[in-house]
Amino acid sequence: MVLKILFNIIEKLTGIRIANSPNFPRILENSKWLLFDNIVRFGGGFLVTAWMARYLGPGQFGAFNYAFAFASFFTFLGTLGLNEIIVRNIIRIPSQRDDIIGTAFLLRILGGTIAFGFALALISFFSPSDTTTHWLVGILTAGIIFQSFDVIDFYFQSQLQSRYVVWARIVAFIFVSLFKIFLILKHASLIAFAWAWSLEFLLAGIGLVFVYRLRGFSLKIERFQNRIAQSLMRDSWPMILSGIAVMINMRIDQIMIRHMLGEREVGIYAAAAKVSEAWYLIGMIIISSTFPIIMNLKKESESLYRKKCRQLYKVLIIVGAVAFCATFLMAKPIIFLLYGQAYSQSSAVLSMHVLGVVFVYLGAASTYALVANGLQKYHIYRTVLGCAVSVVLNLILIPRFGLMGAVYSMLCSYCISVFSILFFKETKTIFWE
Repeated sequence: MVLKILFNIIEKLTGIRIANSPNFPRILENSKWLLFDNIVRFGGGFLVTAWMARYLGPGQFGAFNYAFAFASFFTFLGTLGLNEIIVRNIIRIPSQRDDIIGTAFLLRILGGTIAFGFALALISFFSPSDTTTHWLVGILTAGIIFQSFDVIDFYFQSQLQSRYVVWARIVAFIFVSLFKIFLILKHASLIAFAWAWSLEFLLAGIGLVFVYRLRGFSLKIERFQNRIAQSLMRDSWPMILSGIAVMINMRIDQIMIRHMLGEREVGIYAAAAKVSEAWYLIGMIIISSTFPIIMNLKKESESLYRKKCRQLYKVLIIVGAVAFCATFLMAKPIIFLLYGQAYSQSSAVLSMHVLGVVFVYLGAASTYALVANGLQKYHIYRTVLGCAVSVVLNLILIPRFGLMGAVYSMLCSYCISVFSILFFKETKTIFWE
């Protein structure tokens, strides 16, 4: 019911007839499961994280988020930019499903192991005497290895059968959420929460293997094929470069805040950022529901395709503006309700940080448009540019304006990254005729 209402609203605002798609029943069923998964895991996880933040306090919560941001830099080695490519190849060559999944699984295990080694080596270099941070980074990076089982998810994505993945992940999420609550009630150490975070990926991986076997399939490393591995890596390198830049752009602010201002300030900033990120779900549902249909319009009429793209951008701007206004006005009570008085400084950060939602929406939608037009390389250009702007502005603004300097830096880098495609002849029509 919720999805049908949302689809009706999207259709009225954009004129895009989602229900007319021949795959609409499968899209609707698959979207129901994905929405259910996001509401349970994202919504429930947000509340548990807020409780955890209250228990740990800004200092320890900042230490955890610094380690998490540091470990996140190495996710590109774990994923190897293979996600969309695996789905595409399974759809194109279903007879090679087992070979593709087995090859991708081993590649991701190797990549995750390398990420684990690099992360430990670099954190030892940057914080040689901070053993707690060493443990946090090591445990959190181990979760990247466990995420190798996600290759099974890509098979179910290719078949629009996300319900199997949803159940596996929700069971793992519920178990770990209850475990985190237990840790809070027992006044556990910071390290224990890092173990809980990685445990969720391990349990979800075991669940994915279980549901995959229930469908009559099995994950076999011996199906590894050098030829397929070379093809996957050849196709994925642009996504790897883009992933590095995106992750730096998303996490560098917390790394730099920690080294310039301290761990407590990281906790204050991270609390606000998590509230802003809660708005991402709405935009992602709108984009994922409409853009596949818009892309099909390109086959019929280029002018109609561009018109619907512009209508979608307008809708996303409106939704993002509503999110900004609502959060700006309610920032103080939201922070107090979720995190308590210890995080009172987060309200000022949140009131401006949430403006980034508009740029995130437009960035995600325009990336689909770049792919539809075969212009993926420009996505790399703009993410690298945004990354460079973020680093430079953080260096300049954080010492001068503190946490608000990091917010200004984030907004400027997101804005420049999204709209930089206007300056390329081949891509300026993505936003403008």
